[in-house]
Amino acid sequence: MDRNKEIYNEWILSAEEDLLVTETLLKYSPSLVSAIAFHAEQAAEKMIKAYLIKLNIKLIKTHDFDKLLTLIENREEFSASLYELVVVFDKFNVEVRYPDSESIPNKEELLEMIECAKKIYSFFKKLF
Repeated sequence: MDRNKEIYNEWILSAEEDLLVTETLLKYSPSLVSAIAFHAEQAAEKMIKAYLIKLNIKLIKTHDFDKLLTLIENREEFSASLYELVVVFDKFNVEVRYPDSESIPNKEELLEMIECAKKIYSFFKKLF
């Protein structure tokens, strides 16, 4: 296996782990909203970054989904529906990581984040 493939597979496995964490926390510790939201966002972000690696695009240090998708869009055409999935993370992307945040998702928003993370995961998984 070439090194590039090893690297993006590591990112995919890490995204899968984040999805598992969201499901586990939601089931057994649903009050840990910030942690669940963080891992949902991470799963989506890691799948996008895995695909960037697959395309041999240098990763940039950002959590901005629009910037990440723009890097891919320079190579491939994506539908607006993918952008609609990532927009759910915009409000909580970085803020949810800090205890003094006022941007903690409610239950409905949290479930939407998890669902969007799963859809983003599935979208990119089929491209590998």
